[in-house]
Amino acid sequence: MTAMVLNEKYELNDSVKAEMKQYREDGGFRVPISYVVFHDVIADKCINQLRDDFGFKLNTVAVVEDGWGDKMEVARITGTTATDVALTLQYNPSNQHFMRVNESGGRSMLFEDDLV
Repeated sequence: MTAMVLNEKYELNDSVKAEMKQYREDGGFRVPISYVVFHDVIADKCINQLRDDFGFKLNTVAVVEDGWGDKMEVARITGTTATDVALTLQYNPSNQHFMRVNESGGRSMLFEDDLV
């Protein structure tokens, strides 16, 4: 099984790096908007990959806090695979891709096999 990742890991530009450094020095209460926007762009690329490469049919997109207490907002999507399996996925900034939202709670890696 192959985990879903983009072909490249995107690096923060210098201005976002500087804002993140300041955020950590200030105690890390709320991530900078530039960091959220940086990951929104990547999430959009991931959604396109899911649709184009795997036939994922997007139903809903919501913005949710990722649960780490830093007020980071990420995309949570629902949709169906090409074989009509319903999935809820949530973007993860660390691996720069979506993860499965488990019915029992929590999230787990998204694998290509989950999409067929």
